[in-house]
Amino acid sequence: MFDPVIVVGPGRCGSSSVARILHEELNVFMGFKFWPADETNPDGFYEDMEFLEADKKFIGNKIDIYSWRRLIEQAIMKRRALMRPWGFKDPRTAILLNYLMVYFREPKFIRCVRPRNEVISSLIRCYGYSRERASFLVDEKEISLNKFLPGKNVLNIYIDDLKYGTALYMINDFLNNCSLKTKGEKIYA
Repeated sequence: MFDPVIVVGPGRCGSSSVARILHEELNVFMGFKFWPADETNPDGFYEDMEFLEADKKFIGNKIDIYSWRRLIEQAIMKRRALMRPWGFKDPRTAILLNYLMVYFREPKFIRCVRPRNEVISSLIRCYGYSRERASFLVDEKEISLNKFLPGKNVLNIYIDDLKYGTALYMINDFLNNCSLKTKGEKIYA
């Protein structure tokens, strides 16, 4: 049974590019249906709609925690049934990690890192957020990740790793080095 690769970050930090690398180049199943591409992310978001919709409803107080857990459990069961490496990405995950961890033994985390001011500027430019709202959203997620991730299997991917093409190799090495492998075979591409 595979535990997931969870791509985390505050949004506008390269997480879509990382999820695309996982899904298209490293054969990690990242979802049945993704949030569609748009002008702010023309290559696609690679956000798994099942996780995304459940998270949005829960954070938006449209469903309670028990309903959210049922939706998440169903999504996890579908992915485990595939019997292959899988993962997911949704910026909201950063503030839901404590709730999610009851379902996994040793998930792998890829944390996307971009300078705070660049993330805030991108949120303002792409979504029209006020500086205060953008700052709050970034800080809320980063504080949560800083509290939760120490001691976990984490790879930091910086925006420059994506720009200069080194991210693919870093992610591949990370996944192979922290996986339980049989007979020394690589699980990932």
